[in-house]
Amino acid sequence: MTNPAEKQHEASLSGPSAAAWYQVTLSAIGDAVLTTDLEGRVIYMNPVAESLTGWVAAEAYGRPVEEVFRIISEETGQAVKQPIRQVIETGLVRGMANHTLLVARDGTRRPIDDSAAPVRDAAGEPIGVVMVFRDIGEQRDRERAVREALEYAESIIDTVRDPLLVLDADLRVRSANCSFYRDFGVTREATEGRLVYELGNGQWDIPELRSALEDVLPKDDTFRDFEVTHEFEGIGRRRMLLNGRKVRRPGDGTELILLAIEDATPTWRSGVEFADNRERYRVIVEGAVGFAIFTFDTDGVITSWNTGAREMLGYTEEEILGENFRIIFTPEDLRDRQADEEMRIAAREGRALDERWHLKKGGELFWAQGLVMPLRDDADELRGFLKIIRDKTEERHLQDALRKRTEQLEEADRHKNQFLAMLAHELRNPLAAVRNAIEVSARTGSKEDLQWSRDVTARQVANFSHLIKDLLDVARITEGKVQVNKELIDAVPVVRHAIEAVRPILAARKHEFQSCVTSTELRLEADSTRLEQILVNLLTNAAKYTPSGGRIELSAGAEGGEVVFRVRDNGLGIPADLLPKVFDLFIQADRSLDRSEGGLGIGLTLVRSLAELHGGTVTATSDGDGKGSEFVVRLPAAVGARARPAGGGDAAASGARGFRVLVVDDNADTAQGMAKLLEISGHDVRVAHDGVEALEVAREYRPEIMLLDIGLPGMDGYELATRLRQEGWCEGAVLVAVSGYGEERARDRSEAAGFDHHLVKPVKFDTLLDLIATFQRP
Repeated sequence: MTNPAEKQHEASLSGPSAAAWYQVTLSAIGDAVLTTDLEGRVIYMNPVAESLTGWVAAEAYGRPVEEVFRIISEETGQAVKQPIRQVIETGLVRGMANHTLLVARDGTRRPIDDSAAPVRDAAGEPIGVVMVFRDIGEQRDRERAVREALEYAESIIDTVRDPLLVLDADLRVRSANCSFYRDFGVTREATEGRLVYELGNGQWDIPELRSALEDVLPKDDTFRDFEVTHEFEGIGRRRMLLNGRKVRRPGDGTELILLAIEDATPTWRSGVEFADNRERYRVIVEGAVGFAIFTFDTDGVITSWNTGAREMLGYTEEEILGENFRIIFTPEDLRDRQADEEMRIAAREGRALDERWHLKKGGELFWAQGLVMPLRDDADELRGFLKIIRDKTEERHLQDALRKRTEQLEEADRHKNQFLAMLAHELRNPLAAVRNAIEVSARTGSKEDLQWSRDVTARQVANFSHLIKDLLDVARITEGKVQVNKELIDAVPVVRHAIEAVRPILAARKHEFQSCVTSTELRLEADSTRLEQILVNLLTNAAKYTPSGGRIELSAGAEGGEVVFRVRDNGLGIPADLLPKVFDLFIQADRSLDRSEGGLGIGLTLVRSLAELHGGTVTATSDGDGKGSEFVVRLPAAVGARARPAGGGDAAASGARGFRVLVVDDNADTAQGMAKLLEISGHDVRVAHDGVEALEVAREYRPEIMLLDIGLPGMDGYELATRLRQEGWCEGAVLVAVSGYGEERARDRSEAAGFDHHLVKPVKFDTLLDLIATFQRP
């Protein structure tokens, strides 16, 4: 029995009101609906159909469907058979179809999907056809965007140096980059679609790889630097670092796995991390390490930003997207339109390489090596650019440092050449004076001329000695072999000795000299000889660089915890450009006054080095040319016990003891000259000219003191000393080495050979007599 409500519903769906109800329903849906009778004449169109076809329903009513619903093939542009006609002919439903363009009344074309089905009456007989169609233009655009995004991602992947695989969720290879095919010697056909473990005939079935993909990745969605060592057919044993990440495929959202493979074999084989390994990178779309990779459109607006860019430039993705990539360029490069030039070159030539300063987020400059590449679509239309940046700041600083060091070495070489030229000049001057003195003594017999010749020769020999001593001091200081014999001293006597040493040059120059010692005792831990050398060099320097009749002042006193010495003059002064390097080796201003007086320009270098060896400093100040200069030496003051006066007393008379002395030198003039001086001083002397002769004379003569030249022919002085020390009678004898070498190594070798003392040529006779005066007979 039929329910009264059902009857009422059936009644509402039949009759005139039913048609109106259906029309309202069809008007509300989002797809276009068009119905025809069995002859294919239009009897109804909903608003969406009116919008797509351009026909108003009232106008279209009764017209053939081909006139209102014009469709053509996308491929050929020719008219295609109407779906409604197919349904009328077959009586069957025609499913959804596409690849069809609807031509609207105004000629507009748009891609559509359409389907049609017969309309039947209550008895099941066909009474017309209904067709549903929709505009799929936006869908096509979305599909194109997805396709371009995939192509864009693949273009980025192909810029990665390291091999890269894209796997699906079943671990089958979807794609690989060029580096993978090149490095592992496989083809695209033998790779794509295969299970990753099947690659290379099963060579990729590696336990570590299985663990990374099947154990680690499902839990963490990523793994980094997973180390694998494996033997590959054809390319040998390789150590690889695997990096994996899960991503979602654009469009359908399917899960993909990016697997980056870094070949670490060279580092593994060498056992060290090469510097360029820092430059190698693993780019997994947004996970590149060590490289900033980002894209921007043709206007320069940034559209993507990887992790490396964030780490290198300091901007997060949220901060930078939508900004112009010119934000990283310096004001100078922006002014010169370098960003636009990069885009022009990349678009024209396919790539643009550059090295320039870029700006980080906080304004910090860094030196970058960059590559810009164009991004094009299927129609070869320029869609934007890809930029890869590598930070080369450290290398730039090293290059700048190397360039600066090269300039310094070139400057030092120039100063060295100037120094050698000055040295030649300084050697020629005393030689000329000695040669003239010898010539005078040879041509005249007067007592006055002979005395003058002796004075000249003695004075020039002293100049030679001073010159050689300074050169040896510089050499020892440069090699770090100078040692100072520090002891607790009072510097006041040292000041007096230094003043006495320079009085001749002060008098010769007619300088006014003033000294001031503000304390009766200046105690410090110092080598008194070296301290006197510092003061003498500074005073001599002041005397030379001050015109005749100038004023020179020396003051010494205690300031805080330091003993301070000041040497001031009103002489030539020091140019501003020379002042910062006045203490450097081979540095000397062009001063005609000094050149007339001689000098190598190494005295101040010695002063600074000796001051530093004492734990002190020396500084120079000057107001400029013609305004004099001041040198200040500061040394740490000593506290505690009373100081020993420096410069320990007069030497004992050397000739009073009458020692038996053996002089051994292969230069007959040198040996005979020394022998005569010793005889004049009251000693008994024998002479030998080589090692064998010296042994024979010594065994017979039994000398108490032996002066042995080191550079003897055949048996040198070291061997001679060693053999003498093996003689029983020689146990109490004093052996003195006489050598042209005064460095620490030569002195150590003399001591090892058995020498008691080491003197450097030319030996000052007074020094030798002072030394002999200290000897005591057993």
